[in-house]
Amino acid sequence: MRCTIIILLTFVFLFYAGCSTPSNVTTIDKAKEELRDVLILTILAHDYLKDTDGKDFTMENLYVLDSLGRISNNFESIKQISRGGHIAIQYKFSESRNKRIEFTESEMKIERKWKVYEKTDLNGYDGEIQFEYGERFYIFRKIIVRKP
Repeated sequence: MRCTIIILLTFVFLFYAGCSTPSNVTTIDKAKEELRDVLILTILAHDYLKDTDGKDFTMENLYVLDSLGRISNNFESIKQISRGGHIAIQYKFSESRNKRIEFTESEMKIERKWKVYEKTDLNGYDGEIQFEYGERFYIFRKIIVRKP
């Protein structure tokens, strides 16, 4: 009985210590206005991944899906990386980026829970969008932006 209590108290202490430790990645409250083009890229990449069952894509593949041409001038390069547990799409903004993008009615109805994190090292990219495999539904996971 005494051994059980000691083990239980140890687990409670470890749980409390783990929950009270701050995260290494900072979460930011990035204005949605600044990331409208990233949201459009997220929607297009999600649709492409679902339609092609997760095949690699290029910028040209996404430009075909973007009939309104909202991302064609905003991104210099886009790269898909398959990792254990999720797919990451790294992007680099172009110098001619237009932050004033209008959403369509269907995009306004999409409620995304924004999880935007800051990170210092993104291998030369400005940000990263992550999708879970989730039985191949490619569920939006989070957005990571480069820390200034």
